[in-house]
Amino acid sequence: MDNSNMFIKKAKMPDTNNKSHTEEPKEDMVNHPPHYTQGEIECIEAIKYINDKLHTEGYEGYCLGNFIKYIWRCNFKNGWEDIDKAIFYLNELLTEQVKDD
Repeated sequence: MDNSNMFIKKAKMPDTNNKSHTEEPKEDMVNHPPHYTQGEIECIEAIKYINDKLHTEGYEGYCLGNFIKYIWRCNFKNGWEDIDKAIFYLNELLTEQVKDD
């Protein structure tokens, strides 16, 4: 008896035969969450562009990216909590830049 697949659970496939045409498409919370996709450009594309143009990398790039991310989504997700996080990452970025001077 082959037990090699004994611990693999098979995923239940959704029934696509009975789909209603009135269903709204579900938001893609992994690849394109709505709090990052307002407007004509997605947040991740803006972060990539800015980091590239400023030649920011490593921890400084991480801090700048997070600063942008939290400001970008604050009105659509966590409000003041996101602003506080943005300020945290801006302070981290400034601290790193002072170290480099």
